[in-house]
Amino acid sequence: ILLTDVYVIVHAAAIEVVDRKRLPETYHSALQKRAFLLIMAHSGPNGDKDVLKTALEVFLDIQRGAPKNLAPSTVDLILSRIMLCSGYEAAQLLRRHRELLQGSLLYTRALLGALNDPQASEYRLDEVLASLACVPAKHLHAQADQFIEVMKNCSERRYDVVDRAVEILTAAGLWKEAVDFARGEEARWDDSQWNRPSKLRSQLRTAACEVEYFCSTGEPEKTKQAAMEFRR
Repeated sequence: ILLTDVYVIVHAAAIEVVDRKRLPETYHSALQKRAFLLIMAHSGPNGDKDVLKTALEVFLDIQRGAPKNLAPSTVDLILSRIMLCSGYEAAQLLRRHRELLQGSLLYTRALLGALNDPQASEYRLDEVLASLACVPAKHLHAQADQFIEVMKNCSERRYDVVDRAVEILTAAGLWKEAVDFARGEEARWDDSQWNRPSKLRSQLRTAACEVEYFCSTGEPEKTKQAAMEFRR
């Protein structure tokens, strides 16, 4: 009853209690419906984002262990609501409920959106990158440009993401994109005494990416040249 109270302070307190201590399974169906109503009610511009996040947590927690019960359209709707939360909280929800959500293309987009948030990338960087490494390769192919742009933004903010980004790209078979990304990172560094170690590391990374790329395209001569550059 309290979950349907018109006063925010009342239903906010009620959903907070439910989040901390789950009700017996016999109440799950009704509880999930109430949580969904709160998600929709607080998705607008005047909604309370704390209530939204907690309602999403409750709704998704009930689904744990039965991911096939959630229709793809509902998964997309939930993901669109997660993207309304702060980057930090969105990253937390996306990590905790990865198994349920990662089958949707929108999941990859939501991860990239969270990573592009300075707050989320600072405190949730490793978690978001680990989740990105698990998304289907076809989803990364569909959003390769956005992925690279977000990685560039993180790198410019001095976050150590370049090697992880290259690993994710190559694991998805995006060898050309990995080479282009590595070359772009290499170009950021000049040959000054201060930046030379970073420049050399970038050159080595680029050479390694080129070896993999030319192997994938079946170009033995270019592969040999890239390998020689890597060993030089």
